[in-house]
Amino acid sequence: MSRIGATISGLDQYFLSHLKDVDNEALKSAIRLATGKQVPKPSYDPAAFFMISSFENHLNVVESTKTQVDLAANLGSESQLVLDQTRSNLQSIRDALLLDEDLSLSSDDRNIQQATIDAAIIAIRDLARTEINGRRVFDGSSNYTVSGRNSAQIQGVQVFSLGAVTEFSGTVTSAATKILDFYQGASGGISTGDATFTITGNRGSAVISVTDGESLEDVEARVNASSHLTGIEADINPSLPDRLYFRSLDFGDDALLEIDVNSGAFATTRVSTGQDAVVSINGETISSDQVDGNRVTYAKNGTHVVFEFDVFNFADGIPAFTGDFDSVTISDERTQKFALTPDITKRSTFAIQGIHPELLGGISGTLDQLASGGSLSGLGDNTAFAIRVVDEALSKLTVMEGQVDAFADVTVASASKLLTDFSDDIKNTLESISEVNEDEESLKLAKSQTLASSTLSALAIVQQQRFNTLGLLQLLAGI
Repeated sequence: MSRIGATISGLDQYFLSHLKDVDNEALKSAIRLATGKQVPKPSYDPAAFFMISSFENHLNVVESTKTQVDLAANLGSESQLVLDQTRSNLQSIRDALLLDEDLSLSSDDRNIQQATIDAAIIAIRDLARTEINGRRVFDGSSNYTVSGRNSAQIQGVQVFSLGAVTEFSGTVTSAATKILDFYQGASGGISTGDATFTITGNRGSAVISVTDGESLEDVEARVNASSHLTGIEADINPSLPDRLYFRSLDFGDDALLEIDVNSGAFATTRVSTGQDAVVSINGETISSDQVDGNRVTYAKNGTHVVFEFDVFNFADGIPAFTGDFDSVTISDERTQKFALTPDITKRSTFAIQGIHPELLGGISGTLDQLASGGSLSGLGDNTAFAIRVVDEALSKLTVMEGQVDAFADVTVASASKLLTDFSDDIKNTLESISEVNEDEESLKLAKSQTLASSTLSALAIVQQQRFNTLGLLQLLAGI
């Protein structure tokens, strides 16, 4: 029986304590429903709250990284579009040149095609100024920086990746050479009678016919008119006017020059064979499988660089460089870097060469020389040389396309998929441990409210019983 007095009885304390617990549970349910979180505060479940906070931090990092991925993806796709347009313009130039491959166009027709070539070169120059994500990409400003290169020793440097090794020095023991043959004529002409021969190089072959007494200069022009098809060019040394020289456009062990006589007599003498350069870099001799003519690849410790060393210049007779070359330093300061994983210490680099007409081409020349007033403009006798320049520009563009495609379709695409999967996994985990089941929580809230109401009713009954007992005692006492 409850004790009657001014203090709270044990039964009252029980009901009040129970009411407090029920009210707390009701409040928790109400807060869960309002916030949508199973553990909105640490006091609800310290371990679960810490776990949820950790997952949410991870999710924030992933979402922030996805912003970088989106920027990289836009750079990749826009760059692919620029290179596609550049290829289209180069193809337009080549198509215009091919119309005069047989030198059949009239002067007016050549002017029309030259205008087409000029327009395409201007378009490429404009593409080089394209901005992506607020920054120019194809003017060379997003490429690796090469310092210390002596152009008399190293013609060019192409960097594909930069790792631990950033400084390069070494020695060119022997320079790359072309294949060189000659035909010995007399009095500046063909002296061995009529003949037909097939000339074959790395690019293909062509059939050449000569007649007895024909000028060697005419034969030279005919061979050079097919040089874009064969990869073989002809030349006459002014000091030896009775010799017609044939040489491969390509350098090295893989260079090809074959002259097969189909009819008549046309004997040639080999002066030199094609040989790859022999080079050591940073104290190590570069293996032959890393050398292609004068192009030498250094690949070690995450660094992949191709050096294009000096070669013999047939036009001015200057010998190729050999000996110790000046030290070269490469920096990635100007390249674009993206954090494509939650680990911000690991960054993916985007670097690309410029596409200005002065930079597109190869051993035959550069694209700007095809514009009106340039040394290879006007079609006609320049057509074959101009086609060679375009083909070399297309080859360089193919390398650039490979770099951009690898960045866009492999590096960025795989990072995007990885982050999307990671984000989905985290969200699913958070949902399983944090998201409120509204139906279940509503039932809990209703139950707590019912229990609270019942507890209050029980307290009221106890109080009423106590009051009734007090009244009965007073009645019995005659009060």
